[in-house]
Amino acid sequence: MSSRDNTQEWIGLGLLMSALFLTTYALARIIIKRTKASKFYLFPVINALIIITEINTLTRIFVLVVFSDDSTKALMITKTINDFFYLLAKPIILYLAYLRCKSVFKLWNKWPWLHYLFFLARIAQIFSVFVGDIIYIEKCNFDMANPRCNHLAILKTIRDAYAPVPRVYYMISETIFFVILFKSLRKFGATKAEQKIMKERRFQAVVFTIDLTLILGMILYRILNIFKSVPTYDYADEFCTAFTVYNMTRFGLTLPNLFKNAHGGAFTHNSKSQTTPPTPTSPDLLITHPGKKYSKDSGNGSMHDYESSDNYGAKIQVTVEKEYRMI
Repeated sequence: MSSRDNTQEWIGLGLLMSALFLTTYALARIIIKRTKASKFYLFPVINALIIITEINTLTRIFVLVVFSDDSTKALMITKTINDFFYLLAKPIILYLAYLRCKSVFKLWNKWPWLHYLFFLARIAQIFSVFVGDIIYIEKCNFDMANPRCNHLAILKTIRDAYAPVPRVYYMISETIFFVILFKSLRKFGATKAEQKIMKERRFQAVVFTIDLTLILGMILYRILNIFKSVPTYDYADEFCTAFTVYNMTRFGLTLPNLFKNAHGGAFTHNSKSQTTPPTPTSPDLLITHPGKKYSKDSGNGSMHDYESSDNYGAKIQVTVEKEYRMI
């Protein structure tokens, strides 16, 4: 009896364990922070959903390696379960990217229907994957060449061709957000608190760059898969998704003001005047309402104003609390 080559599964095991660590760590930070911003409940939701898919895939790898059960049926059942949870999680990821971008970029507030159309298309795409997997299991006898499944082959090609579009939307939204955020920063002072914030921002820039690189790599791989048969990308794709969720959660936690209002973003302001800024839970960047002046000192710390260079005319303030706490 010849032994099966499990190299791909061992690589997948490493990727999935790393992914599980990232999402578990991000979820733990959410629980510890207990931020009350209105849309922050979405972060634990997407982390919990992604953790379920990771555990499901890890279980599949364990069964495959230990019991050498490489049946297509077991593989497709695992994939179908994951697709169900992706149907819930991935549209939320796009929505959070939209919220972050529109909070700093005026143009992203125009034509909201266009953005929601992207979200609906993403839901439809993942739903087609989920339904297609069920049909493949029940009616195709796990053979795409089965005449009864010709329509599935066409659907798969269309689905794979559209798959890069949501990733491109995410990349554009996040790139705009980070460019405006970092352009708005000026050189900080020499205090320990300010240096800590800048260190956090540099780390954020590195993680963001890695995230975009992984997403771009998966886009190219998915496109290649349309024209040429390539090794499975499922494990790498799951790690890429987990890293994106980690990136959004890890640094979304340090920008809670962005998610206080889902419809107007952090810039929405309905009252006639406001003299004190929102109270942060930790020293951080707060993107404030355009054209509004805040008092220099609210009693909890000093406020240092930095003019934004973007066309939205926003103020970005750095709050340094006297009782400095870790970001």
